[in-house]
Amino acid sequence: MPETFGSAMDEFEACQRSAALFDYSFLLRLRVEGVQAVEAVSNLCQRDFSSMAAGTVRYALYASKNGQPISDLTVWRIGPETLDIMSGRAADAREIANVLATYDVNVFDLSDQTAVLALQGPATDTCLEQLVDGEKISEIPSFAFRELSIKGMNCIVGRLGFTGLDGVEIL
Repeated sequence: MPETFGSAMDEFEACQRSAALFDYSFLLRLRVEGVQAVEAVSNLCQRDFSSMAAGTVRYALYASKNGQPISDLTVWRIGPETLDIMSGRAADAREIANVLATYDVNVFDLSDQTAVLALQGPATDTCLEQLVDGEKISEIPSFAFRELSIKGMNCIVGRLGFTGLDGVEIL
């Protein structure tokens, strides 16, 4: 993959003024399912996810036993007993699965089955609404997601603006 697609300044200005598409398919995606899924992920991240509604996303940290931060994560509440964990650190797949092995949960690595695109910038909603059938992307609140069909492909669209601008992640 190329390290650059042209001028960094042109890319920056496109994201600031219109929209830019980033390939984040390197992200790790773990699905945690089971009666102890919420408890397990809450303990892993030292953050209580029990009040988190289905269809929402929260930022979290994965830290060592002595509290040293290892990775920043996003936790996606898929259902009552199902959460997805997204991380940019490949070693987290094995480490997190090992930590969660003491709970009554199943951990599935969905990374190889998941492409992640991030559309960021003020024209995000306008661009994406051209590709979905009648869905209002602007109605997805911050830190929430919806399952949508984009040009016939089932996707999850989450309202996360890691650039500091409005944006979405498309799984």
